[in-house]
Amino acid sequence: MNGTEPERRYHHVLNHTNIEAVKAAWNKGEHSREDEVHLQNLRDLYSISEGEDREITKRVKKSMGLPDETAVIAVIDDDPTIRKYVEHILAKTYKTVLTFESAEQAVPHLQSVSPSLVLCDLNLGHGLMSGFTFYEKTVAGAYGDNLKSVPFV
Repeated sequence: MNGTEPERRYHHVLNHTNIEAVKAAWNKGEHSREDEVHLQNLRDLYSISEGEDREITKRVKKSMGLPDETAVIAVIDDDPTIRKYVEHILAKTYKTVLTFESAEQAVPHLQSVSPSLVLCDLNLGHGLMSGFTFYEKTVAGAYGDNLKSVPFV
């Protein structure tokens, strides 16, 4: 038997054990201090880096239908009241909510940030471009391939 095969199986079992622990913690909803200590002990025991842990958590939450709080959400609306309200609601779940009053203001930021979702008013009054025109240009690739594939509401 190849010397690396048992090692691969061992790491697979360790990874599976950690993934199941992460699932169990997220099934409860909010993590208790005890859950955090348990997960940290597993990370230490299995030598799981911060980056690996983030990816595991992201995959587990996605499989459970939970939001990825690290997603970047862009909100474009010319009405400051609506913009602030939507930002307030989204900030309860997402760490990064970017707001803009016009498509022209948003474009340079969105090209460098690569948001996970763009929420845009169709009838933008500020700026030269309507929300619908911005959408059409975005999906046509006018602002780059990264933005082209971002979900747009």
